[in-house]
Amino acid sequence: MDKRQDVGFLIKSISEYIDREANRQLRQYGLTISQGRILTYLHDCQKTVTQKELETYFGVSHPTIVGILKRLEEKELIRSEVNP
Repeated sequence: MDKRQDVGFLIKSISEYIDREANRQLRQYGLTISQGRILTYLHDCQKTVTQKELETYFGVSHPTIVGILKRLEEKELIRSEVNP
């Protein structure tokens, strides 16, 4: 294995560790890291954001964003509205 593969493996391992630890910490609030990232983004934007903007920013599919937002709305942490 060359050094670039070693570094890539280490970065992936660190990222997975951070995600696991963040999920563990957020569990006490009934949140996941994905939900936390969305809430942080919405807080920082301080404006109305579309689902499409979230999909693009986070690089995830429409069904993924819909699922995350639905769970956040069920927890009454966000409000989703149809854009006229």
